[in-house]
Amino acid sequence: MTIATMITIDDAPVNETTLRKKSSCNTMFRIALFFISAILLPGAIHAQVQIGVDANYLTPTQSFYYNDKTNMTSANYSVTRSAKKISLGTGINFGIHGAYLIKGVFGPELGVTYQESNNYVAHYDMTFFSSESVHATSELSATSLQGFVGVRYQSNYVLLKKIQPFASAGLLLGIGTRHKEVYHEEHYMNPGPGPATTSIIDQQLDYTGGTAYGIYFRTGFVFPINNRLLLQAHFSYNGLSWAPQRAKYSRYIVDGVDQLPLMDKQDKEVEFVESYDTSQLSPDKPDQTLKFNLPYSGIGGGIRVIVVLGGAD
Repeated sequence: MTIATMITIDDAPVNETTLRKKSSCNTMFRIALFFISAILLPGAIHAQVQIGVDANYLTPTQSFYYNDKTNMTSANYSVTRSAKKISLGTGINFGIHGAYLIKGVFGPELGVTYQESNNYVAHYDMTFFSSESVHATSELSATSLQGFVGVRYQSNYVLLKKIQPFASAGLLLGIGTRHKEVYHEEHYMNPGPGPATTSIIDQQLDYTGGTAYGIYFRTGFVFPINNRLLLQAHFSYNGLSWAPQRAKYSRYIVDGVDQLPLMDKQDKEVEFVESYDTSQLSPDKPDQTLKFNLPYSGIGGGIRVIVVLGGAD
Protein backbone atom coordinates (compact mmCIF):
# COMPACT_ATOMS: atom_id res chain seq x y z
CA MET A 1 0.00 0.00 0.00
CA THR A 2 1.33 3.48 -0.90
CA ILE A 3 0.67 6.41 1.44
CA ALA A 4 1.00 9.81 -0.27
CA THR A 5 2.18 12.57 2.09
CA MET A 6 0.87 16.11 1.84
CA ILE A 7 3.17 19.13 1.95
CA THR A 8 2.26 22.81 1.93
CA ILE A 9 3.83 25.44 -0.31
CA ASP A 10 2.56 28.98 0.19
CA ASP A 11 -0.40 27.56 2.15
CA ALA A 12 -1.50 25.49 -0.89
CA PRO A 13 -1.69 21.71 -0.32
CA VAL A 14 0.31 19.75 -2.93
CA ASN A 15 0.47 15.97 -3.31
CA GLU A 16 4.13 14.80 -3.28
CA THR A 17 3.43 12.00 -5.80
CA THR A 18 2.00 14.58 -8.20
CA LEU A 19 5.14 16.69 -7.88
CA ARG A 20 7.34 13.72 -8.77
CA LYS A 21 5.22 12.96 -11.85
CA LYS A 22 5.40 16.60 -12.99
CA SER A 23 9.17 16.60 -12.52
CA SER A 24 9.53 13.40 -14.60
CA CYS A 25 7.34 14.86 -17.34
CA ASN A 26 9.42 18.04 -17.40
CA THR A 27 12.63 16.01 -17.68
CA MET A 28 11.24 13.90 -20.52
CA PHE A 29 10.04 17.05 -22.28
CA ARG A 30 13.52 18.62 -22.07
CA ILE A 31 15.13 15.44 -23.48
CA ALA A 32 12.63 15.30 -26.34
CA LEU A 33 13.14 19.00 -27.06
CA PHE A 34 16.91 18.49 -27.17
CA PHE A 35 16.69 15.70 -29.75
CA ILE A 36 14.17 17.60 -31.87
CA SER A 37 16.49 20.59 -31.82
CA ALA A 38 19.41 18.33 -32.72
CA ILE A 39 17.60 17.17 -35.84
CA LEU A 40 16.08 20.49 -36.91
CA LEU A 41 18.81 22.89 -35.85
CA PRO A 42 22.14 21.02 -35.89
CA GLY A 43 24.04 24.02 -37.14
CA ALA A 44 22.95 26.08 -34.15
CA ILE A 45 24.92 23.84 -31.78
CA HIS A 46 27.69 22.90 -34.22
CA ALA A 47 26.53 19.32 -34.61
CA GLN A 48 26.01 16.91 -37.48
CA VAL A 49 23.10 14.50 -37.90
CA GLN A 50 23.77 11.38 -39.97
CA ILE A 51 21.20 8.91 -41.30
CA GLY A 52 22.44 5.80 -43.08
CA VAL A 53 21.52 2.42 -44.53
CA ASP A 54 23.97 -0.47 -44.52
CA ALA A 55 24.59 -4.05 -45.54
CA ASN A 56 26.94 -6.43 -43.73
CA TYR A 57 28.18 -9.98 -44.01
CA LEU A 58 29.35 -11.83 -40.89
CA THR A 59 31.06 -15.21 -40.48
CA PRO A 60 30.95 -17.38 -37.31
CA THR A 61 33.51 -17.24 -34.51
CA GLN A 62 32.30 -20.15 -32.34
CA SER A 63 32.30 -23.94 -32.75
CA PHE A 64 28.84 -25.14 -31.86
CA TYR A 65 27.85 -28.19 -33.89
CA TYR A 66 29.61 -31.23 -35.29
CA ASN A 67 29.27 -33.96 -37.87
CA ASP A 68 29.01 -37.46 -36.45
CA LYS A 69 29.91 -40.72 -38.19
CA THR A 70 29.56 -44.06 -36.37
CA ASN A 71 30.59 -47.45 -37.75
CA MET A 72 30.07 -50.76 -35.92
CA THR A 73 31.08 -54.17 -37.25
CA SER A 74 31.75 -57.51 -35.59
CA ALA A 75 35.42 -56.62 -35.43
CA ASN A 76 35.40 -52.85 -35.00
CA TYR A 77 33.48 -49.94 -33.49
CA SER A 78 34.42 -46.36 -34.37
CA VAL A 79 32.96 -42.86 -34.06
CA THR A 80 34.28 -39.95 -36.11
CA ARG A 81 33.23 -36.41 -35.18
CA SER A 82 34.24 -33.08 -36.67
CA ALA A 83 33.63 -29.66 -35.15
CA LYS A 84 32.08 -26.92 -37.26
CA LYS A 85 31.99 -23.20 -36.66
CA ILE A 86 28.38 -22.15 -36.46
CA SER A 87 26.67 -18.94 -35.39
CA LEU A 88 23.02 -18.09 -35.96
CA GLY A 89 23.96 -14.40 -36.17
CA THR A 90 25.96 -14.77 -39.37
CA GLY A 91 25.15 -14.19 -43.01
CA ILE A 92 23.79 -11.05 -44.62
CA ASN A 93 22.06 -8.34 -42.59
CA PHE A 94 20.56 -4.97 -43.51
CA GLY A 95 19.94 -2.01 -41.26
CA ILE A 96 19.32 1.69 -40.71
CA HIS A 97 21.52 3.90 -38.58
CA GLY A 98 21.42 7.36 -37.04
CA ALA A 99 24.16 9.38 -35.34
CA TYR A 100 24.38 12.78 -33.72
CA LEU A 101 27.98 14.04 -33.81
CA ILE A 102 29.09 17.11 -31.89
CA LYS A 103 31.16 19.18 -34.31
CA GLY A 104 30.94 16.21 -36.67
CA VAL A 105 33.33 14.20 -34.48
CA PHE A 106 31.81 12.42 -31.48
CA GLY A 107 28.35 11.53 -30.25
CA PRO A 108 25.65 8.90 -29.72
CA GLU A 109 24.37 6.53 -32.38
CA LEU A 110 21.52 4.04 -32.63
CA GLY A 111 19.93 1.81 -35.21
CA VAL A 112 18.22 -1.44 -36.04
CA THR A 113 19.31 -4.42 -38.17
CA TYR A 114 17.43 -7.34 -39.68
CA GLN A 115 19.50 -10.54 -39.59
CA GLU A 116 18.78 -13.70 -41.56
CA SER A 117 21.33 -16.36 -40.74
CA ASN A 118 23.12 -18.79 -42.98
CA ASN A 119 21.69 -22.31 -43.03
CA TYR A 120 23.88 -24.90 -41.34
CA VAL A 121 23.50 -28.62 -41.92
CA ALA A 122 24.96 -31.28 -39.64
CA HIS A 123 25.18 -34.90 -40.82
CA TYR A 124 24.84 -38.09 -38.77
CA ASP A 125 25.75 -41.42 -40.36
CA MET A 126 25.53 -44.61 -38.31
CA THR A 127 26.11 -48.18 -39.49
CA PHE A 128 25.49 -51.16 -37.21
CA PHE A 129 26.99 -54.34 -38.65
CA SER A 130 25.43 -54.89 -42.08
CA SER A 131 21.80 -55.07 -41.05
CA GLU A 132 21.03 -51.54 -39.90
CA SER A 133 22.01 -47.99 -40.82
CA VAL A 134 20.79 -44.49 -40.04
CA HIS A 135 21.41 -41.35 -42.06
CA ALA A 136 20.16 -38.08 -40.58
CA THR A 137 20.57 -34.35 -41.21
CA SER A 138 19.82 -31.42 -38.93
CA GLU A 139 19.48 -28.00 -40.55
CA LEU A 140 19.70 -24.85 -38.42
CA SER A 141 18.60 -21.33 -39.36
CA ALA A 142 17.36 -18.19 -37.63
CA THR A 143 16.02 -14.67 -38.09
CA SER A 144 16.19 -11.76 -35.67
CA LEU A 145 15.76 -8.03 -35.32
CA GLN A 146 18.73 -6.42 -33.59
CA GLY A 147 18.76 -2.94 -32.10
CA PHE A 148 21.96 -1.17 -31.11
CA VAL A 149 22.88 1.95 -29.17
CA GLY A 150 26.40 3.25 -28.63
CA VAL A 151 28.88 6.01 -29.40
CA ARG A 152 30.63 6.97 -32.63
CA TYR A 153 33.94 8.76 -33.16
CA GLN A 154 34.71 10.16 -36.60
CA SER A 155 38.21 11.60 -36.66
CA ASN A 156 39.00 15.07 -37.97
CA TYR A 157 42.28 13.62 -39.17
CA VAL A 158 41.98 13.20 -42.95
CA LEU A 159 43.88 10.66 -45.04
CA LEU A 160 44.59 11.39 -48.69
CA LYS A 161 42.78 14.73 -48.32
CA LYS A 162 39.32 13.15 -48.00
CA ILE A 163 39.19 9.84 -46.09
CA GLN A 164 38.20 9.96 -42.39
CA PRO A 165 38.86 7.06 -39.98
CA PHE A 166 36.01 6.22 -37.61
CA ALA A 167 35.13 3.79 -34.80
CA SER A 168 31.90 2.97 -32.97
CA ALA A 169 30.93 0.61 -30.16
CA GLY A 170 28.02 -0.08 -27.88
CA LEU A 171 25.29 -2.44 -26.73
CA LEU A 172 23.48 -4.89 -29.01
CA LEU A 173 19.97 -6.16 -28.30
CA GLY A 174 18.30 -9.00 -30.21
CA ILE A 175 14.50 -9.05 -30.19
CA GLY A 176 11.95 -11.14 -32.07
CA THR A 177 14.53 -13.88 -32.51
CA ARG A 178 13.32 -17.14 -34.08
CA HIS A 179 15.44 -20.25 -34.52
CA LYS A 180 14.38 -23.24 -36.61
CA GLU A 181 15.79 -26.77 -36.53
CA VAL A 182 14.69 -29.12 -39.32
CA TYR A 183 15.52 -32.79 -38.80
CA HIS A 184 15.31 -35.59 -41.40
CA GLU A 185 16.13 -39.23 -40.67
CA GLU A 186 16.16 -42.39 -42.79
CA HIS A 187 16.46 -45.60 -40.78
CA TYR A 188 17.24 -48.71 -42.85
CA MET A 189 16.80 -52.19 -41.33
CA ASN A 190 17.47 -55.57 -42.96
CA PRO A 191 17.30 -58.15 -40.19
CA GLY A 192 16.63 -61.04 -42.61
CA PRO A 193 15.19 -63.33 -43.65
CA GLY A 194 12.25 -60.94 -44.14
CA PRO A 195 12.20 -57.88 -46.41
CA ALA A 196 14.24 -54.77 -45.65
CA THR A 197 12.39 -51.71 -44.36
CA THR A 198 13.11 -47.99 -44.31
CA SER A 199 11.51 -45.66 -41.76
CA ILE A 200 11.52 -41.89 -42.44
CA ILE A 201 11.13 -39.18 -39.81
CA ASP A 202 10.64 -35.45 -40.55
CA GLN A 203 10.58 -32.90 -37.74
CA GLN A 204 10.67 -29.13 -37.33
CA LEU A 205 11.33 -27.59 -33.93
CA ASP A 206 10.82 -23.81 -33.54
CA TYR A 207 12.60 -21.87 -30.78
CA THR A 208 11.17 -18.49 -29.72
CA GLY A 209 11.10 -15.97 -26.86
CA GLY A 210 13.87 -14.43 -24.87
CA THR A 211 16.13 -11.47 -25.62
CA ALA A 212 19.72 -11.63 -26.83
CA TYR A 213 22.24 -9.28 -25.22
CA GLY A 214 25.73 -8.42 -26.37
CA ILE A 215 28.14 -5.80 -27.71
CA TYR A 216 29.21 -4.56 -31.12
CA PHE A 217 32.28 -2.85 -32.55
CA ARG A 218 32.83 -1.16 -35.92
CA THR A 219 35.86 0.54 -37.37
CA GLY A 220 36.79 1.68 -40.84
CA PHE A 221 36.82 4.70 -43.13
CA VAL A 222 34.37 7.30 -44.39
CA PHE A 223 34.69 8.50 -47.99
CA PRO A 224 32.89 11.81 -48.77
CA ILE A 225 31.08 11.79 -52.11
CA ASN A 226 29.92 15.38 -51.55
CA ASN A 227 28.99 17.56 -48.57
CA ARG A 228 25.75 15.69 -47.97
CA LEU A 229 26.54 12.12 -49.01
CA LEU A 230 29.14 9.79 -47.49
CA LEU A 231 30.21 6.23 -48.19
CA GLN A 232 31.50 4.09 -45.30
CA ALA A 233 33.46 0.83 -45.43
CA HIS A 234 33.94 -0.97 -42.12
CA PHE A 235 35.06 -4.02 -40.19
CA SER A 236 32.33 -5.45 -37.91
CA TYR A 237 32.22 -7.60 -34.80
CA ASN A 238 29.07 -8.70 -32.93
CA GLY A 239 29.43 -10.50 -29.61
CA LEU A 240 26.01 -11.94 -28.87
CA SER A 241 24.28 -15.03 -27.48
CA TRP A 242 20.61 -15.92 -27.11
CA ALA A 243 18.77 -18.05 -24.56
CA PRO A 244 15.36 -19.05 -25.99
CA GLN A 245 12.38 -19.29 -23.66
CA ARG A 246 10.48 -22.10 -25.37
CA ALA A 247 10.47 -24.57 -28.25
CA LYS A 248 7.58 -26.29 -30.03
CA TYR A 249 7.26 -28.90 -32.75
CA SER A 250 5.51 -27.48 -35.81
CA ARG A 251 6.01 -30.70 -37.79
CA TYR A 252 6.48 -34.30 -36.70
CA ILE A 253 5.83 -36.93 -39.37
CA VAL A 254 6.79 -40.61 -39.18
CA ASP A 255 6.42 -42.66 -42.37
CA GLY A 256 3.89 -40.18 -43.74
CA VAL A 257 1.71 -40.07 -40.62
CA ASP A 258 1.34 -36.78 -38.71
CA GLN A 259 2.20 -37.45 -35.07
CA LEU A 260 1.25 -34.05 -33.61
CA PRO A 261 -2.45 -34.88 -33.02
CA LEU A 262 -1.35 -38.01 -31.17
CA MET A 263 1.13 -36.28 -28.87
CA ASP A 264 0.62 -34.78 -25.41
CA LYS A 265 1.50 -31.12 -24.88
CA GLN A 266 4.50 -32.24 -22.82
CA ASP A 267 5.85 -34.11 -25.87
CA LYS A 268 5.26 -31.20 -28.28
CA GLU A 269 6.45 -28.22 -26.25
CA VAL A 270 9.29 -27.41 -23.87
CA GLU A 271 10.11 -24.40 -21.70
CA PHE A 272 13.71 -23.46 -20.86
CA VAL A 273 13.96 -22.43 -17.21
CA GLU A 274 16.51 -21.71 -14.49
CA SER A 275 15.34 -24.71 -12.44
CA TYR A 276 12.48 -27.18 -12.42
CA ASP A 277 10.91 -29.94 -10.36
CA THR A 278 10.09 -33.18 -12.20
CA SER A 279 7.27 -33.87 -9.76
CA GLN A 280 5.44 -30.81 -11.11
CA LEU A 281 5.55 -31.92 -14.76
CA SER A 282 2.30 -32.98 -16.39
CA PRO A 283 1.28 -34.35 -19.83
CA ASP A 284 -1.08 -31.39 -20.35
CA LYS A 285 1.67 -28.83 -19.72
CA PRO A 286 4.89 -28.07 -21.64
CA ASP A 287 7.94 -30.04 -20.61
CA GLN A 288 10.73 -28.15 -18.84
CA THR A 289 14.49 -28.25 -19.11
CA LEU A 290 17.40 -25.98 -18.20
CA LYS A 291 18.19 -22.84 -20.15
CA PHE A 292 21.05 -22.77 -22.62
CA ASN A 293 22.64 -20.17 -24.91
CA LEU A 294 22.83 -20.32 -28.70
CA PRO A 295 25.75 -18.50 -30.38
CA TYR A 296 24.98 -15.35 -32.34
CA SER A 297 28.46 -13.82 -32.57
CA GLY A 298 30.03 -12.95 -35.90
CA ILE A 299 32.91 -11.13 -37.54
CA GLY A 300 33.04 -9.58 -40.99
CA GLY A 301 32.52 -6.30 -42.80
CA GLY A 302 30.10 -4.10 -44.65
CA ILE A 303 29.30 -0.80 -46.31
CA ARG A 304 27.02 2.07 -45.34
CA VAL A 305 25.60 4.97 -47.33
CA ILE A 306 25.19 8.05 -45.11
CA VAL A 307 23.13 11.20 -45.69
CA VAL A 308 24.19 14.26 -43.67
CA LEU A 309 21.11 16.24 -42.60
CA GLY A 310 22.91 19.12 -40.97
CA GLY A 311 26.25 20.52 -39.94
CA ALA A 312 27.99 19.75 -43.22
CA ASP A 313 30.65 22.17 -44.35
